[in-house]
Amino acid sequence: MADMNLSGEQQQQLAVMQIAELMKNQKEMLKLTSKCYQKCQPGAPGKSLGSSEKSCLWRCSQRWTESKYFLNQYLMSQAQAQKEDVVDGTVPLKSVKDPTEGYFA
Repeated sequence: MADMNLSGEQQQQLAVMQIAELMKNQKEMLKLTSKCYQKCQPGAPGKSLGSSEKSCLWRCSQRWTESKYFLNQYLMSQAQAQKEDVVDGTVPLKSVKDPTEGYFA
């Protein structure tokens, strides 16, 4: 296993990064749930969801997931293009900004 080659400090840093990623994913899930539920069930909640509410929630979550995927792909391609420009020397390194900054806040 790759973790066996890491120092104690590196393992701690890895654990912190993994927890931060889990927290970020949980935050995104809560945001998705809240937005879709508000859209699909605007009134007072009942005891159960009807088929139209279930379909609405499904479509909303799918659109959210697909949009996030395509945005991530776009941002990764932009970051790669900037990286190539820096390597080629066409853009100075200090002018390169994080392309994901502010998108997933």
